[in-house]
Amino acid sequence: MSLTFSKRSHQQFQHWLVRFSLIRDSHGCVNVKGFSIFLRKCPTTLQIAITLPLNVKNYCDISTNKTFIFNVGREDLCHNIVKDFEYDLRIIVLTYKRSASLLKLLQSLNALETDGDSVLLEIWIDRSIDGHIDSETLISARSFLWRNGPVHIYLQSKHVGIIGQWIYSWVPKKYKFNKSKISKMYPYEIGLILEDDISIAPYSYKWLKAAKKFYNSTNYIAGITFQSESLINAESGRDFNPLPSLTGPSFFYRLIGSWGFAPEPRVWLKFQRWFKTKTLKHPYVPKILMTRWYQYFESINTTDTMWTMWFIYYCHYHRLVTLYSNIFKPTNKTFRSNKIPRINQVACLALNRKEPGLHYSKPVKPNTNCLNWYWRPEYTDFKKDTILFGYNGKPTKIELL
Repeated sequence: MSLTFSKRSHQQFQHWLVRFSLIRDSHGCVNVKGFSIFLRKCPTTLQIAITLPLNVKNYCDISTNKTFIFNVGREDLCHNIVKDFEYDLRIIVLTYKRSASLLKLLQSLNALETDGDSVLLEIWIDRSIDGHIDSETLISARSFLWRNGPVHIYLQSKHVGIIGQWIYSWVPKKYKFNKSKISKMYPYEIGLILEDDISIAPYSYKWLKAAKKFYNSTNYIAGITFQSESLINAESGRDFNPLPSLTGPSFFYRLIGSWGFAPEPRVWLKFQRWFKTKTLKHPYVPKILMTRWYQYFESINTTDTMWTMWFIYYCHYHRLVTLYSNIFKPTNKTFRSNKIPRINQVACLALNRKEPGLHYSKPVKPNTNCLNWYWRPEYTDFKKDTILFGYNGKPTKIELL
């Protein structure tokens, strides 16, 4: 294969060669424990042809489809090649041993419209409790050909579970060269976290980027979610479907939506630090149904399957809310209606396929019709006075939280 790097990356790669005492022969070829690397200098770039061993246990693997594979804890072996690259969007896919489900998500990502922005796809694969990586899942990840940019595959060094995958896979990165397309005052890349049972709509990033730009100065946002179906009233457990004529294309809700979640970078960094040093044992939030769910999980020793309870607790006591989309298919008149929309009218930016796994013990037929394949200008007609709903599903104000 052949890769082309900038002059800056050329210097980084040369440093990497020196660091590990790799010796080039007279033909410009580097050989080390199965690696065969051919270097060819150009005036401003360095072309690298790399042949790699099949065993990726301790090394970085670069395959023919621009896929880098890192072992978490050993990624320093090759991170110098790629760590200084900056991206507008970093997509973090979390998976374990559902290869077919992973492929469905990756196929939906291939239809994603990125508006010419630079995008990096990261696939984080967890290990089993006894330390094994599911081979079919790894093969699915390695064989995926993504049209929007490079793919980095991270193999966890040990079993970390869904809570470890969610909380530690994305550490928000600042731009070094002030390249943000959202605002010069917004120095962070956009991070989007997806579990492998999610499929996303082609124009979901277009909506996300517009929402980031519009709400850039709003200081009480914990993140933006693509979830718009199966919403419930956090206190009663009843369905929660805000009227589109009341909210417009977006609304705030006190509860997090994890079906396609883009955390606010500053909030996420603070949450990660808090979670790492916390002494709290029971993240209970009064009056909400999720606390009862978590208490049940405590009784059967499975609290590690509900990472969201910790973020709900953190957001509750820091008065933070999540931004939701509330858009509908262009074939109906829902925007002008005062009626609660039918579920098949919702234009979802993300769909949970409800695959058997940690959260569903058997197949559940998803509402595949809700995934939105269209774009309309009114989808980003955001309101300055965007409505905020409390846990009880009633409009409130941030000052009253």
